[in-house]
Amino acid sequence: MKKADRITGIILILFSVYFTVQAYSYGLFNKNGQTGAGLVPFIVGLLLLLLSVILLLQSFAVDKTQESKETANETNKPIFPRESLKNCVMYIACLCCAVFASKFLGLVIPLFFMILTMILFARKSTFKRALIVALLTTAIIFLIFAVLLRVPVPTLFIDI
Repeated sequence: MKKADRITGIILILFSVYFTVQAYSYGLFNKNGQTGAGLVPFIVGLLLLLLSVILLLQSFAVDKTQESKETANETNKPIFPRESLKNCVMYIACLCCAVFASKFLGLVIPLFFMILTMILFARKSTFKRALIVALLTTAIIFLIFAVLLRVPVPTLFIDI
C-alpha cells in the first residue's frame, strides 16, 4: 500500500503543480481588483498540492508492525488491483462520453446517463434506486446552475 501511496502522491503532486500554474495564467484578480477566473482553481490546486505532499510524506512514515504485515502480504500483490483500474477507466470513459455528448445533446441528457452508468457500474444500488438518484442529481445540478446561478447551460429540449 505504501508503494501505491508514493506513486499516487507523486502523480498528484505533478498534476496539482500543472493545475495551479494553469489557474495562475488565468489571473487571480482582474484590473478592477475583483477576483479573477483563476483564483478559485488556484486555491484548489494549492490544496491538492498540500494534500498530495501529506500523502507522500505519510507513505514514508515507518510503522514497524504495519510494515512487517504489509511486506508479508504484498509480495505478489499488484500495486493497483485490476478491479480498481477497471473502475477508474470506466469512470473516465463515462466522463469523456458525457463531455463529448454534451456538445450535441446539451448537458441534461449526458449528465443523467453518466450518473446512472457510474452508479450501476459501482454495483452499489438497484436499477430503480440508481434511476431515481440520477434523475434527482441531474435536476438539482440543472436547477442550481441554470435557474439559481443563471449560468448558460447547454440544453437541447429544456429552455428556461
